[in-house]
Amino acid sequence: MPVCLPGFDNTAAALACRAAGLAGGRHVNTTSTPANATSGGGSGGGSGTSYQKVSFAPSRQVGAFRLLRQVSCPAWATSLAFCRAELVDWAGPRECASLTAVVCDTVASPPPPATPEVDAPPPGDMPPDPADWDLDIVVGWTVGRTDYELGFSTDHISVRGGLYGGNNLVNRTSWERVYWPRGSTPDAATYHVCVRWFTDSRLLFLGLELKVAVEGLQAYSEVATWGTWVTRNTACTPSANGYIGYTGF
Repeated sequence: MPVCLPGFDNTAAALACRAAGLAGGRHVNTTSTPANATSGGGSGGGSGTSYQKVSFAPSRQVGAFRLLRQVSCPAWATSLAFCRAELVDWAGPRECASLTAVVCDTVASPPPPATPEVDAPPPGDMPPDPADWDLDIVVGWTVGRTDYELGFSTDHISVRGGLYGGNNLVNRTSWERVYWPRGSTPDAATYHVCVRWFTDSRLLFLGLELKVAVEGLQAYSEVATWGTWVTRNTACTPSANGYIGYTGF
C-alpha cells in the first residue's frame, strides 16, 4: 500500500526497513529536481541528498485507490505495530503530495542526529502492552463438505480433538495457541490460520507471527502484517482479513 507525505520520519523509515529484513534506514527528502540533487535538508530528511518526487497515480487494480499518510511512530517503537497512520480510501492524485522516500541500509548505520536515540520510553509515555489487545487466533479447515473452526468461542474451544489454549487477555500474553493433545490425531486437511481482533483502536499495525510445532519441534513459520482499520473476519479463509498462513496434516 502506498505511503504518502505528509507525515513520515526516520523512526518509521527504520522500522519499515527492518520489517523488510534490512539493518535499518532513514527517511530522505523528495523534490521535483532530478534524483540525487543536492538539497539543504528538510523535515525528516536523513541527509543532504534529495530524491526525485514520485506522485501517486491510482490504477484499476483492486485496492489501488487506498493509501496511508500521517504515519507516526514513537521513538521507543520496536516494530510498525506501535505506529499509527491515517488510511485514505478511494484516494485520488490530489490526496498525495508525494510518495515518501526511504533509504535502507544493509549494514547498521548510526541514528540520525535529528532523532536522539532513546533506550526506554520517557516517563509517563509507556509503550502499549500487546497483552492489552484482544487478538484471537482462529483456525479453519474443511473435512468433506463441512467447515470447522477452532478458537475463542463457546462452540469452538474444543473441535474434533483440537483445543483452544486460552484467551490472551486472561493469560496476559501477546499470543494465543490451539493444539491437539498427545494421543489425538488431527484431520487430514489443510488448516488455515487467522487473527481476529477486538481492539478499541482502528489505527494499529499488527506484526503477526505463526509458528507450527509437531511433537515439540517447529515445523513451519510465517509472518504477516495487518491493520485494524479493515473489517475483522467472520471465517478464516485464504481471502479473509487477518489471514496469516496455512499448514497441512
